[in-house]
Amino acid sequence: MNKNLTNLATTEPLRVTFVSRHDRPTDWHHARPGRYCFVENLYQNGLMSAPEYAVLDQWFQWITTNVDVKPDLIVYLRSSPEVVAERIRRRARDEERAIPDSYLRALHELHEDWLVRRCRFSLPCSVLVLDADKDLQMLKEEFNSRKHEILCCSAVKSPVKGPRSPTPAAAI
Repeated sequence: MNKNLTNLATTEPLRVTFVSRHDRPTDWHHARPGRYCFVENLYQNGLMSAPEYAVLDQWFQWITTNVDVKPDLIVYLRSSPEVVAERIRRRARDEERAIPDSYLRALHELHEDWLVRRCRFSLPCSVLVLDADKDLQMLKEEFNSRKHEILCCSAVKSPVKGPRSPTPAAAI
């Protein structure tokens, strides 16, 4: 796939949004999941060319090297692709109808590789894993019970032991 980057920027502007969305400090908290999961998924599935991937990676490297964007804590709302798919179906939003289950599975695996298995990319801080397969009320209760850990970045407990933690919330 040999593409001219200038042509890509003018004919396929959606891909440029990764860069343009990260031009303010308040947007930089999206840089890591954007790079490690969403960009990676596009590239792995042949939906992004190698030159585009390289440019986005260099932009990401520049941000993380030159700007203090290190988070204190990552809160991973861990939800299975099946639960996410069911929630999407229940919402019945027109723009979400075409999202294939394979896309949800791929993104889930990339998040798991990065945040739980730690086998793809480095982690800049601790990760608190909350079970988002629970209903919203239970998730709110879980969040409230761990609010101090989340907002004050106090010591995070209960490391994840495997692909699915047996505890309702875990931290790495």
